[in-house]
Amino acid sequence: MSRGRATDPASVEPRFRLPTWAIDLLCAAALLGLATFHLRGAFAGGFPVSEDYDTLILQYPMHRALGEALADGELPWWVSEAGHGLPLVAEGEAGVLFPPNLVLFGLLPPYEAYVLALLLALAALGIGTYGLTRSLGAGPPGALLAGSALMLSGFALGHEHHLSLLRTAALLPWLLWVAEAHVRRPRWVTVGLGALVVALQWLAGNPQLAHLSAVTLAAYLPTRAWMEASGAPRARLRAAGWGLAAAGGMVLVGLLVAAVQVLPSYLYAAETIRANGLSWTDATVLGYPPRDLLMFLDPAAFGTPMDDGFQSAPGERCVFWENVAYVGLLPLLLAPYAFVARELRRRAALLGSLALLALLIALGRHTPVFRVLFEVLPGFDRFRVPQRWLLVAALAIVTLGALALTAGARRVAERWSARNATLLAFALAGLAAYDVGRFGDGYYPTLPRDEVESPSPTATQLGAGPLLAVPVHGPHVARPGGPRAGDWFGRDALALVSHSLNVAWDIRSPLMYVGLPTRRSQHFEDRTVNTLARTMDSDGVSRPGSAWATATAANGVAWITSFVPIETPGLEEAFRADVVGYRVPVHVYRNRFVRPRATVVGRAHAVQDETQALDLLLADPGIDPGGETIVEAPRGGIPEDDAVGAAGTARVVAEHRGRLELEVLAERDGWLVTTDAPLSGWSVAVDGKPDDLLPADVLCRAVRVPAGTHRVVFEYDPPGRTAGWLASGVGLLLLAGLFVLGFLRREHRPTKPAAEQTDTRPKKRGFSARRSRSRPG
Repeated sequence: MSRGRATDPASVEPRFRLPTWAIDLLCAAALLGLATFHLRGAFAGGFPVSEDYDTLILQYPMHRALGEALADGELPWWVSEAGHGLPLVAEGEAGVLFPPNLVLFGLLPPYEAYVLALLLALAALGIGTYGLTRSLGAGPPGALLAGSALMLSGFALGHEHHLSLLRTAALLPWLLWVAEAHVRRPRWVTVGLGALVVALQWLAGNPQLAHLSAVTLAAYLPTRAWMEASGAPRARLRAAGWGLAAAGGMVLVGLLVAAVQVLPSYLYAAETIRANGLSWTDATVLGYPPRDLLMFLDPAAFGTPMDDGFQSAPGERCVFWENVAYVGLLPLLLAPYAFVARELRRRAALLGSLALLALLIALGRHTPVFRVLFEVLPGFDRFRVPQRWLLVAALAIVTLGALALTAGARRVAERWSARNATLLAFALAGLAAYDVGRFGDGYYPTLPRDEVESPSPTATQLGAGPLLAVPVHGPHVARPGGPRAGDWFGRDALALVSHSLNVAWDIRSPLMYVGLPTRRSQHFEDRTVNTLARTMDSDGVSRPGSAWATATAANGVAWITSFVPIETPGLEEAFRADVVGYRVPVHVYRNRFVRPRATVVGRAHAVQDETQALDLLLADPGIDPGGETIVEAPRGGIPEDDAVGAAGTARVVAEHRGRLELEVLAERDGWLVTTDAPLSGWSVAVDGKPDDLLPADVLCRAVRVPAGTHRVVFEYDPPGRTAGWLASGVGLLLLAGLFVLGFLRREHRPTKPAAEQTDTRPKKRGFSARRSRSRPG
């Protein structure tokens, strides 16, 4: 039928059209299906790991510990196997109090729960981006393009091995979606929803991304409110001010709700290497050189880590997965049109500015922007890796692409048919998903599930006793192609060159790779590893002296593994283990001086802090771990004239999370020493009477015991737990108050169009005109 021919409306059968909500639901289902397809290997039993194995040495062990604690009906405020003890809730990486984690790891085995948590994070990122772009005016095809492009982007897949980071990042689009709803119709309910998303972010496990999101919200919401306001500049400024107040309310109430996580983490951070913030060097240790912006066009522009082929920029220490933010070529090609289309210019200006600012921050030391924020804005000096701001840039780019695709489809529909324009737009969205997906599919290798869940034969040979894996490599250790090539990924290698995977297998270790290592742990590792490196001779053998063996033995180290041969009194080689991907085997040593879990020694030496304790520990010939200890106490505050030597025996009677009970038989006055972390929150009682608990030998703790038989009980009360629960209770009341206030003001009712609104009250001259003006947006 030609366009010029008139048609009788009665003669045309009405076409069936899906309602908008149904189309949106189908698109959300498509994004969920796309995420499931990407993780199909994990569902088939191939556990996804990264080229730097953070999945196995950090994320999975911590989440497994969470699952084990929840299976016992408890929260893991303390995990004794991790680094001589770790306050898992306060450390944060496991997202212990994140509601989806409580459900998944509380009901399912650890492996299934972990894979579903990863799927949930990816799907949430894609669906949240879809919702944000729809609220900004994009049609379903454009929103689908944005959701799939960001969900499978280099940033998302590059951080699959950082589950805590990924699930925190996934909530940023949801936060901006709520902010957009508030701009359109300012309500108490939207403030409450924003506070809820903020709380979930701070519970999810990565404070850097939660802080980043709060800063982004504080910039986005007032700017959007200013743009949507009409009238004089003063009215726009007032709208921006109310927008900033709303953003501040969301963040403050959200932080209160999450205080049960935030407060213990804040207090724990005081004992970590970030207690006083990071130095400029530490904050920018991983660089994002301007040349890496080319990875937006080609993610493999400088090689990929799969064959150890990624090349850092000269003079930079670059990490591939932190620097790749590829969102596909199609969003990049479409985005400029958003600045040209008249109806999109204001939104495009905001999104473009947001992308530019995020890129300038991500460049770190290469621009003055990050330096200014680092010096001025609270929180910036607490985090490393400024290129994580690439998330904001990637989100802005895909949103621009979505808006441009929608505007372009409308132009096509004017000359073609609406149906064909829609089909073309969906086809382009599918092409964009394929573009990012083809690079991300198989991005990381996988391990068989059994290798993750059960100890390796080599680890089993070690038997009882903590393991210290020494991360020192001699020359030409790795085979050509690097340790990431081929079948390098194996539990033997990971068990012997890392500490943390062994936590999943209940093998203790004095050290642990965590997001926030304690100051003591970091100092101990730096000094012991540096000693090995300094004492390596030209023959490739390290000879650190007897004090090195006794220092590690005093901290409970029974086994030591190293690629570098170690020759020192006290260490005897038990066996060698071949590790796939390396030229040389791993040397496994038994430490003859090892101190048992609990022992009674006769003498203690007093020092001021752990630095002096390390100096004394590593000074040849060392100390006798079975007869003396080094405690941190004021000079003259303890007796130091006792004789060196064993002063009795100690036996563990009972141990549970946060409680250690021992039976002590002291032949003379002495010191009970246990190889457990001396962190704040621990107290001790000897025969029911509280006593002084002192840090010992850097990573242990000690208490004075008189001669005789005693019952000694160590108990852990997490710092900030009680105050955190109280603050969270206040936050939940405020959050409920926001929703109740919105209900009482009937904000849940849809707003009628202006043409349908009537006012039957008598109008007063001069007042009705001002009163009838509709609120902006």
